[in-house]
Amino acid sequence: MRRRLFSIRRVALVGICLIFCVSGREAPAADAPVAEPHEPAEQPRKTEKTRQTGDKLSQLVEDARSILAELEEPRRVRDQKQQWQAAYRMVSELGTALWATRNPPRKQVRTVLEARRLTGKLRAYLRKNIKHADELSAAVAEAEAVLAKVRRGGAVKKRQERWHAAYRALTDLRTAMRAREKAGEPFPEMLLDAHRLTLDLRKYLREDLKDADLRCHMDLAYKIDEDTAFERLRSYGELLLKTGRREAGPFFRLLAERAQNDEEKESALYWYAEVMHGQQGTYGITAYDRLQAAQEYVKHFPKGIHLARIRYLEGDAYYSMGKLDDALARFEEARKMDQELSDEAGLAISRCCYLKKEYQKALRELEKIKPTTRLMMANCQGLKRQIERAMKRTEE
Repeated sequence: MRRRLFSIRRVALVGICLIFCVSGREAPAADAPVAEPHEPAEQPRKTEKTRQTGDKLSQLVEDARSILAELEEPRRVRDQKQQWQAAYRMVSELGTALWATRNPPRKQVRTVLEARRLTGKLRAYLRKNIKHADELSAAVAEAEAVLAKVRRGGAVKKRQERWHAAYRALTDLRTAMRAREKAGEPFPEMLLDAHRLTLDLRKYLREDLKDADLRCHMDLAYKIDEDTAFERLRSYGELLLKTGRREAGPFFRLLAERAQNDEEKESALYWYAEVMHGQQGTYGITAYDRLQAAQEYVKHFPKGIHLARIRYLEGDAYYSMGKLDDALARFEEARKMDQELSDEAGLAISRCCYLKKEYQKALRELEKIKPTTRLMMANCQGLKRQIERAMKRTEE
């Protein structure tokens, strides 16, 4: 019976295919224009920050190749120690750059793969030649390896083993740091990395990080090099934000207090507002806290370069608090100040109008939006369906 049904289905399928072939379109004439293939919609242009990150990664790849070429040449013991530290710094810089390009565009994929390959080679060199490093450098390298294993995770059975490895690495780091500080040697960059790894290990071991620990890390960065300290600290703060760490907000707040000039303070306050917005609903952060963080920026920099974004964040905080009129005013102001925020602000305005039961205005705002991403398109379509259903209910 099953075989008979299968044969009937097969005959029916062949008949349908023949019907479609017979009734298909006629072949185009020789002079008929050939339809051009469908071209995908133009993708949004790469931001300036993404372009700069790609250029920096390309430069780091070239530097890493030159360092690997130098490592193959025989050197004296003193030069080998300098080479080891140079290789470590390159691994650290490559790791930071690779973190910033986790989702690279198609043109940068080869560069990212090459950077990962070179990072693996340099890490293998560091492990093999750890005898050329001093006590602090060896402790830092070991802590980096332990943290990499911790972040990758693994079998639950080995969780206790990873915990003990992290504890041993933290103890070795503290011992090496105390020895370096007692020796009275100048603060090297390796000491700053050691302090950063100490904070990360303490977080993994569930030790509370206080403002004093963050201030100590900032003071150490400024002792090493005042010119590059702020950029180093800001990169570390962005890493705290991307990994969802509780300390991201207090870190940027303290960084604003520690800033050397208005430019650094403005950048720190802007990132503080972004952190509070990104961590909304977690760690006890309320809409009022987000509003205060945004207003802190406006208080010090009423004409700052990030004012448009700050106005949008203020509107979002007011929206969460239920103050729709204040939220509408902030969203309108943000859209007028920056055209890049027009779609995002327009969607927020449409939502406010929907909650105020101004359905016609909400639909007009939606029509102005030209979505450039699938997420924005889905949000617009979902809100439009909600508005149409609400209008039908009012008519009934």
